[in-house]
Amino acid sequence: MGKFLGIQKLPKTTQEELDNLKVPITSKKIKSIIKNLPAKKNPGPGDFTSEFYLTFKEELTSIIFKNFQKIKEGILSKAFDEADISPHTIA
Repeated sequence: MGKFLGIQKLPKTTQEELDNLKVPITSKKIKSIIKNLPAKKNPGPGDFTSEFYLTFKEELTSIIFKNFQKIKEGILSKAFDEADISPHTIA
């Protein structure tokens, strides 16, 4: 895998991007991101639309924030070891 990745022309992370990763995640930031989700966007693998997140913003903010705190502490759910793979339809 290392040899394969070594020959790929992958984008480099900038110092600004690295610095942004160090900024603490707050409930206020989570609410802001939910508020600014693009409307009517097709859902991803979780099938949750932006309307879902906006409708349940208060409840979801708390859940998302608690999960980020657990990740920061190194406590991950077993669900993080799982993946959903779905085929892409080519028209």
